[in-house]
Amino acid sequence: MINFELESKQISSGLKNAEDYLGCEHIIIDNIKKKLVAGVEINAVAGFLLKLQNYIEDTTGKNPNDDSNTNFRYATGILKTLNTTPYWQSWIKATA
Repeated sequence: MINFELESKQISSGLKNAEDYLGCEHIIIDNIKKKLVAGVEINAVAGFLLKLQNYIEDTTGKNPNDDSNTNFRYATGILKTLNTTPYWQSWIKATA
């Protein structure tokens, strides 16, 4: 079971402190790897990623041009890519 509220707060905190796009990517990928290593089912992780993407889009949509949202826009792009990539889990596992 994924605690969305807790996880989204942790990811948001990390994104706020990330230095660049790659830092944001690292935060998202590490979070996914942690879930997979813990044995969370792929479908649960996929559902979490989609919910996270929607949450971040809703949050940043209120002030899309605010410079403080740059890392969240990066994260949205990363999540969109993952959510539309078939077999993303194989790629994530290969980057371990």
